[in-house]
Amino acid sequence: MRLLPLLLLLLLTACAPPAPEVVVYTSVDRHYAEPVLQRFQRESGITVRAVYDVEAAKTTGLVNRLLAEQAHPQADLFWNGEIAQTLKLKAAGALAPYTPPEGAPVLWRDPEGHWTAFGGRARVLLVNHEALGERPPPRSIFDLADPAWPAERLGIALPLFGTT
Repeated sequence: MRLLPLLLLLLLTACAPPAPEVVVYTSVDRHYAEPVLQRFQRESGITVRAVYDVEAAKTTGLVNRLLAEQAHPQADLFWNGEIAQTLKLKAAGALAPYTPPEGAPVLWRDPEGHWTAFGGRARVLLVNHEALGERPPPRSIFDLADPAWPAERLGIALPLFGTT
């Protein structure tokens, strides 16, 4: 008779539907993504399993993983900041269409419903006006290809990762 409650408990837990869960692949830096995902989990009750990319591979690592898993997808959501890689996934048929959130600007979403953008990335050109003297500053990064801007007078971020 003592075994009956234990067997009943085992039966109930074995037959209970699994808790809702979502798998998120993200190349967004963990210290930015984690609070957002944790808040979603708290507010929705849906367990979030996040898979982060390493800095050296950034979006490319997860894109390659998504392509490799295309026949048997593991991710429910891909959150990244690289539109070119997102378009590559769409062209490869690795993205499923979905209904974008209501109010998402039309200019910020794929017309076929494969992705929705919700933020932009700033590209900043810093100019030392004192070093320019009387010369006008460059108006675009493309101006820097002109021989008027010698390479030894320019500096760029070390382009090892991401879209630097």
